[in-house]
Amino acid sequence: MYKELREILKRVMPGINPDNYTPESRLVEDLKFDSLAFMAMASEFEATYGVEFEGPIPFKTVQDVMDFVQEQKRLGEK
Repeated sequence: MYKELREILKRVMPGINPDNYTPESRLVEDLKFDSLAFMAMASEFEATYGVEFEGPIPFKTVQDVMDFVQEQKRLGEK
């Protein structure tokens, strides 16, 4: 999952070297995400994993994103 997420983040934020962040990296403070980056990330996840985002995206860290997608995938398997 982390490897897949890194590829998505690389597409969303091409100026950020994926070797410079970890699951604990904060999206806004460390990776400089703005509202457009959050929207692009949501679109990538919807296309890649078929998950849907409703309302504001509450992620603070890369790990938050991974947890959300894994939970959505798990719920989709039921």
